[in-house]
Amino acid sequence: MTDSSAPPIDPAARSPKLAHTTILRGALLPWMKALAEWHAVQPGTPKQAQVIALAQQLSGQPLRPETVKALVTRNDWLGYREEMALDELARAKRRLEHRLDEYMDAHLWALQTAKKEQDYKAVAAIADPVMDRAWPKRDVGSQTAQTIIVNLPGGQTAETHLIEPLSDVEVVTVEKAP
Repeated sequence: MTDSSAPPIDPAARSPKLAHTTILRGALLPWMKALAEWHAVQPGTPKQAQVIALAQQLSGQPLRPETVKALVTRNDWLGYREEMALDELARAKRRLEHRLDEYMDAHLWALQTAKKEQDYKAVAAIADPVMDRAWPKRDVGSQTAQTIIVNLPGGQTAETHLIEPLSDVEVVTVEKAP
């Protein structure tokens, strides 16, 4: 007879083989993605022992080395890792966005402190970039149209070289003087 007060046993914890197949065939779990993100920012190739230790820490369960090796060779895991490595700028932007309130508070504190100290140079250095961002010095709508000059060999017209029809373009044909 079984003890009904005992907590249910996770099948993956009971059978290392089942955990191995789950890791090989299932969707990428959050800990697997975290491992790929860590792996993507490491200089060079991390040592296998480091990868195994971190995988065990992130998964919260003991993992066999061959299971971790199989995980890091999965195509979807490798693709996610490459995406994270290439998308380092986006990852940095997300981190900044998460801390935007903190940066705004620090900016306001710096401005208030500079005003209190009557440091007009610091006030200008802090306030000017914000003012430029809020009210750009150049109005985007007032930019003049760009003039592009294309010289075509004799007898050819612009229409013969276009992939799409032109819109809002003035075509001027200039004949050579005899």
